[in-house]
Amino acid sequence: MFFILSKTIGILARPLVIIILLVISSMTIRNKVWKRRLFIIAFASLLFCSNEFISNEVMRLWELPPTPFVDIKKTYEVGILLTGVTKSNFYPNDRVYFQRSSDRVTHTLQLYK
Repeated sequence: MFFILSKTIGILARPLVIIILLVISSMTIRNKVWKRRLFIIAFASLLFCSNEFISNEVMRLWELPPTPFVDIKKTYEVGILLTGVTKSNFYPNDRVYFQRSSDRVTHTLQLYK
């Protein structure tokens, strides 16, 4: 039951699904004021979510500014690297094969050195 619920909520929380539901509800509702409002909200959401520049700028507002390496004064004994950037099942097995976001590894190595 929990598995089905989590998958359903995961699908319904996607922006495109929400926009489609807004368009469908704007087409089926009878009140002209709400019909127009829902369509405008759906259209504005579609423009916002499909414009990479706008969405990146909004996400950048949520992030903390990066700290340059020269400003890091404290030393640490342990570091945590969240990977998911390596590929497995490639030959030869004695090497590491990177996918996208491999800069996590290089940044970690720069911080270590």
